[in-house]
Amino acid sequence: MKKFFMSMIALIGLILPVSQANAAFNYPETINSIVHLSSVDFEENVISGTGFLISADGLILTNAHTVLDMNTEEPYNNLWICLIDNEYTVPDCRYEGEIFAYSRYWNLALISPAYELDEKGNRIGEYIGETENFGLPYVELADYDPSIGDNLS
Repeated sequence: MKKFFMSMIALIGLILPVSQANAAFNYPETINSIVHLSSVDFEENVISGTGFLISADGLILTNAHTVLDMNTEEPYNNLWICLIDNEYTVPDCRYEGEIFAYSRYWNLALISPAYELDEKGNRIGEYIGETENFGLPYVELADYDPSIGDNLS
């Protein structure tokens, strides 16, 4: 299964810039598919970055350097997924994530929600798993490779 997801990361790297939906990368329509990711490294520095939802089950695509500790080159133990409604709201950290797969070579990582969090950041409930449908907005990726001169909107 890990080989499948490593292949998926490579494929996403090739097709990421293209979307078949007319407004797929239209800022007002996709802002809430962006997530804020946060963690703490072994020196207790807060590390943050962004990613975006690519499926209804909460799968997030981000850069590998966002989820790998620079000193150890290992994935962070704790990773918080914070959702935003729009550019004027504070991110709401609703989930603790797990790194599903990553590639240092492609600098890409896939993250999935693992636990729901309360307003204080404590885990609530059981492990979420891979089949949960969160109903969150996500960006649809193209199913074809773009050609030079293709309209990307």
